[in-house]
Amino acid sequence: MREGQGLNTISALLGSDTWSNAACCGYVLLACKNLGYTKQESRNLLEAVNSAFKNYTIQQEGKEYYKT
Repeated sequence: MREGQGLNTISALLGSDTWSNAACCGYVLLACKNLGYTKQESRNLLEAVNSAFKNYTIQQEGKEYYKT
Protein backbone atom coordinates (compact mmCIF):
# COMPACT_ATOMS: atom_id res chain seq x y z
CA MET A 1 0.00 0.00 0.00
CA ARG A 2 1.39 3.38 -0.97
CA GLU A 3 1.75 6.26 1.49
CA GLY A 4 -1.58 8.03 1.95
CA GLN A 5 -3.55 5.22 0.36
CA GLY A 6 -4.46 3.74 3.75
CA LEU A 7 -5.79 7.08 4.98
CA ASN A 8 -7.96 7.40 1.86
CA THR A 9 -9.34 3.91 2.41
CA ILE A 10 -10.17 4.57 6.05
CA SER A 11 -11.66 7.98 5.28
CA ALA A 12 -13.94 6.33 2.75
CA LEU A 13 -14.81 3.63 5.29
CA LEU A 14 -15.74 6.20 7.91
CA GLY A 15 -17.52 8.46 5.43
CA SER A 16 -15.29 11.51 5.89
CA ASP A 17 -12.82 13.45 3.79
CA THR A 18 -10.00 13.56 6.34
CA TRP A 19 -9.49 11.69 9.59
CA SER A 20 -8.63 13.86 12.55
CA ASN A 21 -8.41 12.82 16.19
CA ALA A 22 -9.08 16.43 17.17
CA ALA A 23 -12.25 16.55 15.06
CA CYS A 24 -13.39 13.26 16.58
CA CYS A 25 -12.86 14.66 20.07
CA GLY A 26 -14.81 17.75 19.06
CA TYR A 27 -17.73 15.55 18.06
CA VAL A 28 -17.48 13.72 21.39
CA LEU A 29 -17.57 17.01 23.29
CA LEU A 30 -20.58 18.23 21.32
CA ALA A 31 -22.38 14.97 22.03
CA CYS A 32 -21.54 15.27 25.73
CA LYS A 33 -22.90 18.80 25.77
CA ASN A 34 -26.10 17.71 23.99
CA LEU A 35 -26.57 14.92 26.54
CA GLY A 36 -26.03 17.24 29.49
CA TYR A 37 -22.81 15.60 30.71
CA THR A 38 -20.89 17.40 33.42
CA LYS A 39 -17.38 18.65 32.67
CA GLN A 40 -15.96 15.73 34.64
CA GLU A 41 -18.07 13.19 32.75
CA SER A 42 -16.94 14.77 29.47
CA ARG A 43 -13.29 14.62 30.57
CA ASN A 44 -13.66 10.96 31.56
CA LEU A 45 -15.16 10.09 28.18
CA LEU A 46 -12.44 12.02 26.32
CA GLU A 47 -9.75 10.19 28.30
CA ALA A 48 -11.31 6.88 27.24
CA VAL A 49 -11.46 8.02 23.60
CA ASN A 50 -7.83 9.17 23.68
CA SER A 51 -6.86 5.82 25.19
CA ALA A 52 -8.61 4.09 22.28
CA PHE A 53 -6.65 6.28 19.83
CA LYS A 54 -3.43 5.04 21.40
CA ASN A 55 -4.37 1.37 21.69
CA TYR A 56 -6.28 0.63 18.47
CA THR A 57 -5.80 1.32 14.78
CA ILE A 58 -8.27 3.31 12.70
CA GLN A 59 -9.15 0.06 10.93
CA GLN A 60 -10.00 -1.63 14.24
CA GLU A 61 -12.11 1.32 15.35
CA GLY A 62 -13.94 1.43 12.02
CA LYS A 63 -14.83 -2.25 12.28
CA GLU A 64 -16.03 -1.75 15.86
CA TYR A 65 -18.22 1.18 14.78
CA TYR A 66 -19.94 -0.89 12.10
CA LYS A 67 -20.60 -3.76 14.55
CA THR A 68 -22.96 -1.57 16.59
